[in-house]
Amino acid sequence: MTYVTLGFVSAGQAGVLFGSVSTAAPIRSPLLDELDEQVRDALITRLRPRRYKRGQVVFNDGDIGECLYFVQSGRLDMQVTTTDGRAMTLRVVQPGEFFGELALVHPDRLCIGRVCALEPTELLLLHRHDFEQLREGHPGIDRFLVVALADRVIRTSKLVVEMLLRPEDRVWRSLSTLSSAYQSEAIRMTQDDLAHAAGTVRQTVNRVLQEGVRRHILVLERGLIQVLDRDAVDAMARH
Repeated sequence: MTYVTLGFVSAGQAGVLFGSVSTAAPIRSPLLDELDEQVRDALITRLRPRRYKRGQVVFNDGDIGECLYFVQSGRLDMQVTTTDGRAMTLRVVQPGEFFGELALVHPDRLCIGRVCALEPTELLLLHRHDFEQLREGHPGIDRFLVVALADRVIRTSKLVVEMLLRPEDRVWRSLSTLSSAYQSEAIRMTQDDLAHAAGTVRQTVNRVLQEGVRRHILVLERGLIQVLDRDAVDAMARH
């Protein structure tokens, strides 16, 4: 695992790349493992760290995309708006994952969806112009891009399959994915948030959660969902 000195700056501090707090920390991204050491080191030197507060928006749908984002810590909600005006969560992005890869290659560079921090979050940004410079000196960087785009295709294919499921099954699958992301922590989501994540309505989510409580595999608190038995939740998701 590669270590680098990171100086994080809060988003919104115009003209500032690095703050006063610096700490040696590992870069958390399996995507970088696809690169040889020389190319990986060249890429890491171009990463720009940034912090986001809970509820802070990274980008909105239709914004001009400038960066690929690596998640160092925290979790983010990636949403799109359906044709009937409902918000739907495509995924919860967690440490070690990335998003915004289309900004590196798409000619229009338009952001698809809205990404918002669910909790205090630290990101590493790779700007498009830095990536283009890397490609000139290190053609092997294209493998990194191929893997990133292939990952996007796989995620999209899974989403299409899930949207064919019953709403209740989608809620259980969302709970399974979230419990894997949060591990032993409580899932910081309201019932409305979970409805967005599953592409359904709050009433359906409430029925599923109450079933989970009756089965003694979930505990509900205000704005929190505690998974008591991850194996049981996973089994319901496969049902």
